[in-house]
Amino acid sequence: MFLSELEPIAEASTAREKSAKEGASSGKRIYFTVEENLELQELFKDFILKKKTPSPAIIEERLHTSKKNQGLIHKYSIRKITKKISNLNAGPRARMGKY
Repeated sequence: MFLSELEPIAEASTAREKSAKEGASSGKRIYFTVEENLELQELFKDFILKKKTPSPAIIEERLHTSKKNQGLIHKYSIRKITKKISNLNAGPRARMGKY
């Protein structure tokens, strides 16, 4: 009787482990450093002043410039840089979230 009670509990715990593995995050969050932020603002200052997000082709050109000048941001993906510039353009109130 005791053994039969343990079997459903064991099945339930394996089901929880499987669902936990499926929802696991891919890795740790990596923040932009101060130097990377300065380089990003320097390379994309025309877009930041206009509050516009550059196209992927323009970002790729600027990444090549960064790599040629031994910069830091060329290691990031185009998508990540697009998000970063878009968030810089949004301003501090938009980044805080809705109330």
